[in-house]
Amino acid sequence: VLNVTLNLIDHGMSLQQAIDAPRLSVTHAAGPVQCEGGAPFMQPRFSVAAQDALRERGHAGLGDAGTDGCQATIGSVQAIVIDLASGTHHGAADPRREGTVIQVRPASLDENPARKPRF
Repeated sequence: VLNVTLNLIDHGMSLQQAIDAPRLSVTHAAGPVQCEGGAPFMQPRFSVAAQDALRERGHAGLGDAGTDGCQATIGSVQAIVIDLASGTHHGAADPRREGTVIQVRPASLDENPARKPRF
């Protein structure tokens, strides 16, 4: 979730772009799927330059989240962002796993047209 939030806020991506972007993960949690020693790993879509830059900063042993069994530790994101200024709702789903985004409108919105969200 942090990767997606940073993409939205710091990189100005749309919600779908932020969710689709490659992610970096570091885990120290014990569980059924864990990288050796909590080593950081990257999804394969990161550029070689980005991987090299991290290695130069001392992040040795970067694994490949797509091939080393650690894929399950990168979360799946389905999200809705509401633009408070316009009332527009934006939904996006993570292509890495099965998932979708839906919106259920409360009956109270149907009763008051001024409160209906704009899509």
